[in-house]
Amino acid sequence: MGNLVFNSKDSMQNLIKLVNEAAEAVGKVFGGGKGTGAFVLAAPVAALIVSGVAEYIDDKQQKQIQAEKERLQREAISKQAALIQALRDDAQLSRERQDYLECLNQQLQKALEDFQREAVQDEQV
Repeated sequence: MGNLVFNSKDSMQNLIKLVNEAAEAVGKVFGGGKGTGAFVLAAPVAALIVSGVAEYIDDKQQKQIQAEKERLQREAISKQAALIQALRDDAQLSRERQDYLECLNQQLQKALEDFQREAVQDEQV
């Protein structure tokens, strides 16, 4: 809603006078005075304001909830990517460990063959 601009003090006083007269007229219809009229006139305005504020709060909460959902989704994707990378690293380490153990086994096999060869040579001597 735009800002209300008064060109002069008289225009503002005329508006106040008009609101007061309207409040008094409405008050007479409802069996009261200016106060009753002001309340009757203000009630729908207050209801509109409250519903507008409630709608604004609901909208703001919905935006906050949506933003939190999106943040959690990004965090879950990030953690999933880290987990996949950790699994790949472990697989690579396991492969490297397996290669190391195979190499160690080959060296041990060669050493055993050397021992057997030496044992045969010692028996022949």
